[in-house]
Amino acid sequence: MQIEQYPIVGRRPRFAGSLASVTDFLYATCEQPSYAQKGGVELRHCTPTTILTVQEFLDNPHYSLYCFDPVEQRAIFVALPPALDLTLVPFAHQAQYEAAHHMVTMPIELFHRLAQDLPTPTQPIFLYMAARSGSTVLSHALNASGYVSSLSEPDAVTQLVHLREGCGTEPARGFHDEELVALATSTMRHLFRPQATHLGAQMRPRQAVKFRSEGVRVMDLFQRAFPTAVNLFLYRDTLGWVNSFQRIFTKLGLDEPLPVDEWQQLFEGFLQTDLCHLRRYLAPTCTVLSLVEQLTLWWIAIMEWYLAQWQQGTPVLAVRYQDLNTQRALTLEAIFAHCGLLPTAVAPALTAFATDAQAGTALARDKPEQGAALQLEATAVAEIIAILQRHPQLRHPHFWAPGTLDLTLYRNSRQLLRSREETARMSDSPSPAGTRPTVSRQTAVHN
Repeated sequence: MQIEQYPIVGRRPRFAGSLASVTDFLYATCEQPSYAQKGGVELRHCTPTTILTVQEFLDNPHYSLYCFDPVEQRAIFVALPPALDLTLVPFAHQAQYEAAHHMVTMPIELFHRLAQDLPTPTQPIFLYMAARSGSTVLSHALNASGYVSSLSEPDAVTQLVHLREGCGTEPARGFHDEELVALATSTMRHLFRPQATHLGAQMRPRQAVKFRSEGVRVMDLFQRAFPTAVNLFLYRDTLGWVNSFQRIFTKLGLDEPLPVDEWQQLFEGFLQTDLCHLRRYLAPTCTVLSLVEQLTLWWIAIMEWYLAQWQQGTPVLAVRYQDLNTQRALTLEAIFAHCGLLPTAVAPALTAFATDAQAGTALARDKPEQGAALQLEATAVAEIIAILQRHPQLRHPHFWAPGTLDLTLYRNSRQLLRSREETARMSDSPSPAGTRPTVSRQTAVHN
């Protein structure tokens, strides 16, 4: 088993929604290119220019885990510039793709062996989401708190969805759950290895990762790997979610109606899961899906994944985008309390809301200071509601997922706790006459 290094001499075009892959890059030897190109396709394999020792790999803080190669059973790292801090970027996978100058590969067996000597995150924070739900800004807020190192969408964690047995389209992708639990543990250890420059070369007390939307499907695996982890799930009402994605798809020129069969094939390839059951929520005569209908079915799929995790008992706190967006301080305070972070972390974390969390990407707003310019028409809203009405659970666009943070309850509980603390302080403070002040039972209960 050896660790191989390849210089990166080119990149294949990569759609923002595609998962990181070993095929993203073109490679060459030090002496001359060992590849040929025709239309951007690599025609033959190349040999590594350098064989690294284990110590050489471990001593280099610039290597960052990128993805896995299930065909060759390898872990893929990329060498990044020392100045690149992945905790500051909107999407780790995209920054890795754009900045990598070398690729390093090792057998997965060696990947596990090296991970055994790396620290294990003791209480990681796993941030799952339905997309367009404030998860990127929450990841930035965790970093801004000063207590957490958070990576937004390192694809190595989301890729476990596609490696899970029965989920992939290739036999080589089928990993048993026990293998994936071990892989999840080793992945987190490598992502947060000490002194890694992609973490800003600082080791904060807590670690967090934000998954892509399909990552909800491996929430149970990561819970088994890290029983003390804190799981968060961010989601959004159907109308707001569809409207936000409609803006992006329209901007990218992808706002075309699709035949149902074509949509199913496209999204099953994208999400690596069977979506056939979603047809039952369409009208019997439906053969072509508008963009709005396509997006509504996608929203349903994500929410069904969450409901499945909740029903099997995976502990998780769900957070509504509306709460995070309109009551930022209170929502962050409640989230941080759930994560065991100090209340003093909230104030610096709020600075993450000052800028567009996805600035510089295809998902950024053209005018961040304004709301969405593209609004759903009445016919689009009717299409959404018609689909939801056929679902046994997700029947309303403002569906509240089980386990959702109730800000009213949290606020009342906080006020009650503070009242009790104030009462206790008053009871412990001697009065001028040397007697203790009293609080009537009626007053104490009211507060």
